Amino acid sequence: MNRKIIISPIDIPCWNSMNYLMFHDVIDNKDVCWLEGRLKHIKFMPLRFLRKMHLSRRLNNLLPLPFKSIWNTYLDNIKWEDDTKYFIIFLDPPFPFVMQKLSLLKKQHHICYAILLLNSLSDEDLKFNKQYFDSPDIDYIFSYDYGDSISKGFLFCDMLYSKLPIISTYSGSDIYYIGGNNGRLKMIHDVFEEIKKHGLTGNLRVTNVSNIDMLYPNEIKYNQFINYGRALEEMSSCNCILELLRDPQKQVCATLRYYEAVCYNKKLLTNNKNVVNLPFYNPDYIHVFERPEDIDWNWVKDRVSVDYHYDGRFSPTHLIDKIIELEEAKEKNF
Repeated sequence: MNRKIIISPIDIPCWNSMNYLMFHDVIDNKDVCWLEGRLKHIKFMPLRFLRKMHLSRRLNNLLPLPFKSIWNTYLDNIKWEDDTKYFIIFLDPPFPFVMQKLSLLKKQHHICYAILLLNSLSDEDLKFNKQYFDSPDIDYIFSYDYGDSISKGFLFCDMLYSKLPIISTYSGSDIYYIGGNNGRLKMIHDVFEEIKKHGLTGNLRVTNVSNIDMLYPNEIKYNQFINYGRALEEMSSCNCILELLRDPQKQVCATLRYYEAVCYNKKLLTNNKNVVNLPFYNPDYIHVFERPEDIDWNWVKDRVSVDYHYDGRFSPTHLIDKIIELEEAKEKNF
């Protein structure tokens, strides 16, 4: 039987899409197909707004609206073949009204459904997507969040990452930070003050900051949203990546900043103590700190040749291989 891998992101895959970049290693595989987002694009603005309101999670939590399935064109463009086994990987769950259609398609074709949860689950997420987590038609649920995988019985999967050929045209800084406020703004400002005190150059981008909290509007880039492709270009020109976790003691698995440091051979300055337990940890290239005043700024500034000897183990090819392996083992037992 032939095999077809279908990857279903939430957004439309393009260079600006985080999902597309994560799965870049497999996009040219002849057996892999990307779906063009979860919903068909609507050019007519009023109709697009109406659909957005009709499918709004907040609105439907207050008052469940009927007939949401009218927007369901999901999987309509797939040319189903009887001699093909389809492995459909959802990057986070589809809209709830899609489940009935997925169940029907599974009765008609050879399909394996897998969901990859790219974010930690809130209680609201669990309630909203309960039908997927309880459905016998969903074969595998993977989570990058180790805590969720243990407490909710999901399969654990490190966040996937594809190393890209990055050519940067930006002038390099000593240290680079990009991230949302999320309760970390005081820590970000404290680190920035230390950067200035020690005469280093920093390129810091912080989003979700109110005007009153912008203490350094001419030096820190507040609320300037950029796509991930440009962020990688800026990051590749820096000497050291800065990572600031709000709850570092709860972070037991790898983070995006860790993957970036390893794949692009950058020094990493982080408050995540658990980074020492990760496979490519090297104290010459990764420093852990608790307080900004404890940071070794000479280490940050020092320009050295960094090489983690990355072996490609984060590639999404391994997730696809794992799903196929699990499915083949299940079929053998029937």
